[in-house]
Amino acid sequence: MEADMSPAIEIDGLSKTERSPAIEIDGLSKTYRPQTSAPVHAVVHVTLSVPASQVVGVLGPNAAGKTTLLKLIAGMVRPTAGHVQVRGHDVVRKRALALRQLGVALEAGPPRRGQTSVWAHLLHCGDRMDVGGWN
Repeated sequence: MEADMSPAIEIDGLSKTERSPAIEIDGLSKTYRPQTSAPVHAVVHVTLSVPASQVVGVLGPNAAGKTTLLKLIAGMVRPTAGHVQVRGHDVVRKRALALRQLGVALEAGPPRRGQTSVWAHLLHCGDRMDVGGWN
C-alpha cells in the first residue's frame, strides 16, 4: 500500500524581503520510519521565508506536523530532505551558530495568571529578554 504523500501543512503567502530572512526553509521534509508500521510523512516539502522581525504562527490540526516543523527549525530533529537556515546559518552544518540566533519554547510554558492574548504574551517575553523593536 502506497503511503499518502500529500502535505500535512501548506504555507503560502509569505514572500521574501529585500533584507536577508531570519529563517529560510527550502524543500524541508521529515519522514519517520518506524520498524513496526508504514512510514509517517510528518512534514512534506515545506518552503518558507520569514523576514526579520516578522511574527509567524504555525496552525493546524493534531498530528499535522507543527511540532516536527519547529523541531526541524531548532535543529532538534534532522530533516529527511531540504534545508533550514537561521540568519544565514545552516541548522545541520553550522548548528551552534544557527541556534545562537534562535529561541524555541515547545509545549506549554509556565502557568499564567488570567487570560492574555498571544501578542501581549510575546511583548511581555520580549520585554523581559530585552528584545527591542516590538512597538
